[in-house]
Amino acid sequence: MSVFLPALNIATRSLVQPPANILNNITGAVAAYGLRKLNINYNGPAVRVRNSASGTEFDIGLNNDGTLNTTLLNSVIGANSAFVSIWYDQSGAGLNAVQTTQANQPRLVNAGTLETKNGKPAVRFLGIGGGLATINFGGPFDNAFTFSVVAQPAKDNELTGNSFANLALVAKTGVAAPSPFDYFTSVASGNTSFTVGNNSAQTLAVYNNYNKTQPLSVYTAQADGANSNVYFNGVFDNTRTLTAYGDSQQKALRIGSRNALDTACDGWISEAIFYGTANALQARRSVELDQMKYFGISSPSMIIISGDDYGVGIGATVLSYNAWPNALRSLLSTNVAFIINDSMAGMRIINNGSPSLGADNRASGAGGIDFRTDTKGATYIVQLGFNEFTGGQDVATTYGQIKTLLANRKAAGLNYTNVLIATCVPAISTTVSNNLFSLNDCLRYGCGKALAQTGTLTTTQVQAIATSGELLNSTYGATDILDFAALSQFNTNSAFNNTTYYLSNLKNLTDAGYALMAAAAKTKLALT
Repeated sequence: MSVFLPALNIATRSLVQPPANILNNITGAVAAYGLRKLNINYNGPAVRVRNSASGTEFDIGLNNDGTLNTTLLNSVIGANSAFVSIWYDQSGAGLNAVQTTQANQPRLVNAGTLETKNGKPAVRFLGIGGGLATINFGGPFDNAFTFSVVAQPAKDNELTGNSFANLALVAKTGVAAPSPFDYFTSVASGNTSFTVGNNSAQTLAVYNNYNKTQPLSVYTAQADGANSNVYFNGVFDNTRTLTAYGDSQQKALRIGSRNALDTACDGWISEAIFYGTANALQARRSVELDQMKYFGISSPSMIIISGDDYGVGIGATVLSYNAWPNALRSLLSTNVAFIINDSMAGMRIINNGSPSLGADNRASGAGGIDFRTDTKGATYIVQLGFNEFTGGQDVATTYGQIKTLLANRKAAGLNYTNVLIATCVPAISTTVSNNLFSLNDCLRYGCGKALAQTGTLTTTQVQAIATSGELLNSTYGATDILDFAALSQFNTNSAFNNTTYYLSNLKNLTDAGYALMAAAAKTKLALT
């Protein structure tokens, strides 16, 4: 499998996208349905449509720029409606999705007006059983799958009245049970059900992203026979350990319905791409980012803040896990969603004892965030080097783990996510242990230089960190380093005694200190 990774335009911090033909960048697709060119080697039509007035069917192809040939579509449909009888598979496998019953066909043109979402053509499923279906087949999904579907359910005022209790997105089911997958939402509750099974047993994951309140979005799901995961616009949403998996029924792949015909999609589906593997991070993200870019879909606006550092015990006077994120939140508009730990145990970056990230680079504790893999568009304000080391922790080892964390993110293609390293402890102090401020100096300078200068850093040196920090280079890709000490600690005689911003222990900040730090973070990351 080949992967083309997105890159970052340093000047504008904008994402440089992969080339348009995503199936050539992420190879191995089992089936792919779109109203744009997905495969440079595919030269066939995108859809076959039926003129509602004459009943005549026409193949509608793609322009040289990869877009749907709407000029041809308009010429053959005119002021009538166009209904889709075949959505052609661009993967090369020939698994075309078909609906021969005219009353059950989804719509592409409504009385002369092209169905669109976000300015792009979209297939309007009308809440009628059957959807579009391939022939019965088996093999590709025997062991694993990944699919990414661009869709928008109809809102209350858009429902056709044909709706079932559940609205199907995509499925490959035995009768009513998944074999191996089934993805639909409840009209009443708005809860989404994603089930994986073998027609006899199944594992259910319930969440609430695929519902009638959402705009056009990318819905991704995958399973590897042992676990299943779902993602919403590239953001991790849910995971389950599977009790059963298999495709022994070898039924059709359906778009907008299930094989039992007891659900139907009432809404728009713009694109659906299927793989027979649980795609690795880079491949999954490349498909999602390509779809999000083309369809103008943004990730949820997130700020993920670590209130703790690298994993120490909760101290009675340590209040950063509330004061720090709350101070930033008070400065930002209400449309920014936060993922914030409510207790210091909830989001740690480096584990206790022997400094370690763990196999999955996940911050420890309930609700911990994987700082390697979450998510396009998010801002990570990672407060490191804040509290004391626990016994035996080593400055260089801990700093090495921080570098590993950032390097892993970079290697995973996530260099476009803002990572702000924030450090509070002074570079000059006679009351704070060497281990404590040495880690902060490592963040400022790079550990080799810092350990050679511990205890001797000058005001000028500390204030120069924004241009000298090792973590800002191309290997690690931090967006910036917020050195709170350089902002606040020095008075006219360079003594570390600024009690306006620091508590008397000279490690923790006052409310005024957190407010100053939050304001600086907002400015550095151009947050609104």
